[in-house]
Amino acid sequence: MLILPSNPSGFSIFCDDIRHELSGKRSLIGVYDDTMLLVSAAPAVIPQFCFLTTIRFDDEKHPNKVTLKIIFEDENFVEQDIAVIEDDFPTQVAQDGGDFLFSDKDGVRSLQLKGEGRIANLALPSNGRIKVRLYVGGEVFALGSLRVIFQPQDGITAPEVAPGT
Repeated sequence: MLILPSNPSGFSIFCDDIRHELSGKRSLIGVYDDTMLLVSAAPAVIPQFCFLTTIRFDDEKHPNKVTLKIIFEDENFVEQDIAVIEDDFPTQVAQDGGDFLFSDKDGVRSLQLKGEGRIANLALPSNGRIKVRLYVGGEVFALGSLRVIFQPQDGITAPEVAPGT
């Protein structure tokens, strides 16, 4: 199976929470631009971390199986898997539409797949980068990344609590 550099393609949005509205809309809460700035010393645990990933394939070139990895890469470029999601494309769903969205643009039919993830108690050991990678066959496709920067503030301490309160 030949996959051109532009196929598949996609992107990821990183945020603190994803909520589902009764109207069918998704609300992304606390969306990160390109950097997660943590005002503390490393390491830290993030109570909840969410991502919404969109992947597009040419209709006739979509694979039978995909693997999506969420990876933490530290300052020394050492990678550690945070989450690994493997999924098969059911043939009948891919042909009938089902949970997938088909679109026609300039006479080219494409398949769009959206998925979201929620990671509880994400341990971040140091400065680095959270990356989303799609693995199809022997190829790897970058679907987004988020820099993680720890920036402790001198002189800022936790508020004191009076005894007995």
